[in-house]
Amino acid sequence: KLATISSKKKVYIIDEAHMLTTEAFNALLKTLEEPPEHAIFILCTTAPEKLPDTITSRCTRINFKRATMAEVTEKLKKIADREKIEIDEKGLEEIAKQVKGSFRDANKILEQLAYSKRKITSNEVKETLGQVIGLEPDKLLEFLIIKDIVGGIKEIDRIVEGGANLRVYTEQLLELLRLGLLEKIGITEGAEVKMMALNLKKILA
Repeated sequence: KLATISSKKKVYIIDEAHMLTTEAFNALLKTLEEPPEHAIFILCTTAPEKLPDTITSRCTRINFKRATMAEVTEKLKKIADREKIEIDEKGLEEIAKQVKGSFRDANKILEQLAYSKRKITSNEVKETLGQVIGLEPDKLLEFLIIKDIVGGIKEIDRIVEGGANLRVYTEQLLELLRLGLLEKIGITEGAEVKMMALNLKKILA
C-alpha cells in the first residue's frame, strides 16, 4: 500500500500530527518501527509535547525557529517587487513586526493591502492591522513610572476613543517591556531592538 508509482521514494506528510487519536498513533507505530525503505514519513506539529513518547522516540526531531523580522521583511519585499506592489520600507516592517514570524500571515496582509492598487504607506498598514496612528504605548509606561493614575487612565481612554485594537496595543506594550528588559541585562537583538530599548532604559533602571 505504501509502494511508489514511479519515483524511488514516497513521502507522506502528516500535518498537525498532535491531532491524531491514540488509536491512530497505535496504528502508525508499527509502520514507524519498520518503515519500508522507499517510504519517508514527516510528522509536522506545532505542539510536539502532545505526541506520545512511543512516536517521538522513533523519529528524528527537527525544530524550526520563527522567521526573524528581517527575513519576513525581505520576503515581502521580493513579493512586492515581483507583483509590482508599491509599498514603502516602513510599511513592510510594520507587517513583519505584527505577524510573529509567519510568512503566510504576512503574505495575506500584503495581499489585502494590494487591493487598493496604489502606493501603500506605513500609516495604511497600521490602520489595516487594527491600529491607530500614534498608539505610542510608551506614553502609558511613562505615566506608570511617575504614578500618574489620572494621566494613565486618560491615555487608555485616548487609545479606546481612537478606535484602536486593544489586543494589538497590549501586545505592543508587552513588547516594549521585553525590549527594555533585554537592554537592562545587556542582551540585544540587533539595531532595531537597541533603538526601541533605549527609550525604555529609564523605566527599568
